[in-house]
Amino acid sequence: MIATYVCDMKYPLDPKYEQPLTDSQLIALYAYLRDSLAPCLIALGFDIPPRPSEQTFVDTYRETGGWPIYEGVASAVSDEAEWNAVNQQCPQVPPDLYG
Repeated sequence: MIATYVCDMKYPLDPKYEQPLTDSQLIALYAYLRDSLAPCLIALGFDIPPRPSEQTFVDTYRETGGWPIYEGVASAVSDEAEWNAVNQQCPQVPPDLYG
């Protein structure tokens, strides 16, 4: 789409977001998912898939996403406004993941 191209050219993504996560970033992401995101989503009434071990998460993240914690959220929200509200209350990644 031309609009997407124009937007990408006008507002390029910082290259740090295009690099694969390091193992230390993955470990930090796992801790965030386990300690913050999962409890937040559960408190909002969402079901989350079973948690893998940290090692399984790190080993499978690049192929499968490691732990599809938001999987049930997408199918449970009723509209974009609710999706945005959930994402604001329970951010999918920690704010300091990329430094």
